[in-house]
Amino acid sequence: MVKDIKKIFEQPTFASKGGLKEFNDEQRAKGWESIGKEAPESTQFNVLQNDVERGVKYLYGQIRETIRSTSPNYIPDELKQTDLREAIEGITKAQTAQAIQQAKNDAAAANKNAESRLAKAANLSDISDKRQARENLGLGKLALANDYPEASLGHKGIVQLSSATDSDSETLAATPKAVKAIADTLSSGRLLNIQSFTRSGIYTPTPGTRKIRVKCWGAGGGGAGRSTHGASISGAGGGFVEGFYSLPTNILKVLVGSGGNGVDAGIDAAGGNGGASYITGLSITANGGEGGGVSGNVPKGGTVSYPATGTIIAVNGQNGMGGVNSESGGIGGASFSSTGGMPHISDIGGDNGGFPGGGGAGASFAGEPRSSGAGASGLVIIEEYS
Repeated sequence: MVKDIKKIFEQPTFASKGGLKEFNDEQRAKGWESIGKEAPESTQFNVLQNDVERGVKYLYGQIRETIRSTSPNYIPDELKQTDLREAIEGITKAQTAQAIQQAKNDAAAANKNAESRLAKAANLSDISDKRQARENLGLGKLALANDYPEASLGHKGIVQLSSATDSDSETLAATPKAVKAIADTLSSGRLLNIQSFTRSGIYTPTPGTRKIRVKCWGAGGGGAGRSTHGASISGAGGGFVEGFYSLPTNILKVLVGSGGNGVDAGIDAAGGNGGASYITGLSITANGGEGGGVSGNVPKGGTVSYPATGTIIAVNGQNGMGGVNSESGGIGGASFSSTGGMPHISDIGGDNGGFPGGGGAGASFAGEPRSSGAGASGLVIIEEYS
């Protein structure tokens, strides 16, 4: 039908000398005025009109039959030219209705099929495992571990995970937990940094520090002075503590003790006491040694206090010492890893205590009075480990 309609309207004709001819391309482009020297007669127009009317009647007849077959409820008694648009709309509506109905039918069939599969899957009596349920639903088979071989050095396959860190298996794979544990073990104990404190301050851990090794010296005491012929008492050494501890979460304040003062030549006076060194938050204290007295007992070395866990060594400072003879002052008390100051009877005064924590020498008076030695200051060293 469509081909006939196009043929009618795509091949218009015109009247020429009582006959019908098709327009050629040149005539279509130029128009009526160039068809001939004279204008067409009315009878020629009538022939063209009749031809067009025959085509239109044929078209209407085709449309009417189409309406009859697709939309029985829409058949006008007389098909007029104004009915053409309505007829086409009627055909479109009928085709749309058919498409909608077909879609509904397809959806209903799909739902029925799905309900049948679900009902079958829900019937546990015919399902032995998950694989059968997937097959009943049309989802295909479920792959199980049994379907694949275990991996080995020579074959591909399933690899089992393990968090063990001491396994010698060649077919197990390490989990992130196991890798982290090994990495932590390998990196643990690595020296990151060393911080030394010769004066008080706040300890700021280096990033990554988990353990600290602490060495703490108390200051040494100063030796006593002498104004008359003879010798005086030296100062005592400071105490020492060393330990390996877990890094506390609280802030660590470091206080470093100052050495005790010595005494100028020709003055009868006691030497100054050494100051204590300690670290708050760790309960570590290394007390300073006592200064030498003008008379009486020798001064005591610095005592220590420390945690019960993690401490490696804790040593009190060496006591001070009396005069070596009637003219030479006493030797200063030693601290751990350092010595006390030595006395002199010639042209110089007593030596200061060795750093850190050594006690100062006592003053001497032989031909001329000599000064006593000062005690050495304390020290705190913190080694940082991962």
